[in-house]
Amino acid sequence: MLIGYTVNNENVKSVFLEIGQNFKTVVLLKGAQLADSSNEMVDVLFNCRTGQIRSITNLSIETNNIHGTGYFLSAPIAAFLSLENDLEIAARKAC
Repeated sequence: MLIGYTVNNENVKSVFLEIGQNFKTVVLLKGAQLADSSNEMVDVLFNCRTGQIRSITNLSIETNNIHGTGYFLSAPIAAFLSLENDLEIAARKAC
């Protein structure tokens, strides 16, 4: 656990700001249930270098197959970065 408290809709932005600033890293919070619609999920990207916060909204996909999903996300982000996309565009394309 990177922080000492539970993440919820009220504190989600302060949580990833804290993680990003404390660890000097980019934070991508996957699947935050911040969207108004129950069939949408919001991924939140915080870039500690620029201080920018970006929301990436996509349709929610019902599945029980979640093992390995981090690998399936990190690989396309790395691939898009290698094609000289900036971080936000790489994350948007991958998500």
